[in-house]
Amino acid sequence: MAYGLEVRNNSDKLTLSSDIPVIKFMGKATLVHTWKGPYMYGGNPYSWQYELRIYNIPAGVTPICFLYTSSATGYADLFQLADLGSGTWQIVCNTLGSTPPTVYVFSIGALPPSSDTHGMRIFDSAGNLQFDSGWYKGSVLQIKEMPNLTLTVGNSVSLVNTFIKPAFLCKCVYCFQQDIGTLNFTTLSSGAIQCTTTDLSVGSLTIQIGNGNYGNYTIQDNRTVPVPIIEGADYD
Repeated sequence: MAYGLEVRNNSDKLTLSSDIPVIKFMGKATLVHTWKGPYMYGGNPYSWQYELRIYNIPAGVTPICFLYTSSATGYADLFQLADLGSGTWQIVCNTLGSTPPTVYVFSIGALPPSSDTHGMRIFDSAGNLQFDSGWYKGSVLQIKEMPNLTLTVGNSVSLVNTFIKPAFLCKCVYCFQQDIGTLNFTTLSSGAIQCTTTDLSVGSLTIQIGNGNYGNYTIQDNRTVPVPIIEGADYD
């Protein structure tokens, strides 16, 4: 950088920069619709599907979604993330249980200065406030843990930290899907994730798009991905 401020740790990793906006908490997504898939051949139920929306996302910015899955939610995935215009985004999630996940949404956006009279503020070259030491938890994104998870159904990894409401970063790339339908319908076997207070694990969901299904099987994907986790209770 030609000018400005950088803060690095002992490993020379960049932790703060006047060139990089801080990711802010935009709120929890609002549930607007619930669907329950029909029962497939053989009596096994499809997943529940929920449409949520988040508002006031800055233009040109894609929101970042963290999902909290309670025991009643079960495994969940991020099925669709769509820009509806005017700052409104549609978030579609599938779950194994009948309770929707809590979706915490973050993005690059403006926050007003804190009321603190002491501390540090960082501005970019245009005068935009990028960091304020008075922004406490609940205002900006704070990753508590980031374990590596192999996307194989049945696999799990233990969490190191103690959480009240662990919420994991959910991206469509985690959710490996494969068409197992025939005729004029589509059925997907989709990888999904559940995060409890003790571990992060991989499961599968059955998702139908159309009219009917004649089978299902487990998809083994086997990619290893880092999964950031936040403390959802900090943002309630």
